[in-house]
Amino acid sequence: MPITKPGHTLGQGIPLKSVKTRGSHGRKSPIAFLNITPMVDMFTVLVIFLIQQFSVTGELGTLDKDVKIPEAKKFTQMDQMPVISVSNQWIMFEGRKVKQTGSVLEAGPGMIEDLATELESMKSNYKRMGMENRLSGGVIVQADQKVPFSIIKKVLLTCATKGFTKINYAVFEKKS
Repeated sequence: MPITKPGHTLGQGIPLKSVKTRGSHGRKSPIAFLNITPMVDMFTVLVIFLIQQFSVTGELGTLDKDVKIPEAKKFTQMDQMPVISVSNQWIMFEGRKVKQTGSVLEAGPGMIEDLATELESMKSNYKRMGMENRLSGGVIVQADQKVPFSIIKKVLLTCATKGFTKINYAVFEKKS
């Protein structure tokens, strides 16, 4: 089979600039044009999102949907501390369910052992990571208004026994 000169290639007869580039013989231009408008739009949306997510007041946690926090006229901003949430169904530590509230009522006086274990493990984790200076010895208690005081009293006893003596109560600002 003899070697012959190749014929016309695809796109030679089509008068479209996107298919046939004149003068460059199919090579791309070394100058790249970048459309900046979509990039600026994306960064604008990203900045707005981050500004909305930033907390100036320092919200320290999320409220459990089962807990209705009481209102108070006088309050101060709280520091970052572990959160114990007490609802009619559960006692939770840092968002994890620790013990059912009903079983705490039936147990009689004394500490809540499951909560004590959680507090001790948090303390040991802070010490293991070398951050015991960040542990201030305080907790934030988020308690539902309808939870009996005997349960709150057991939570406070457990906290005080395990060395968490700075107890703060989460409240909403009462509208005057």
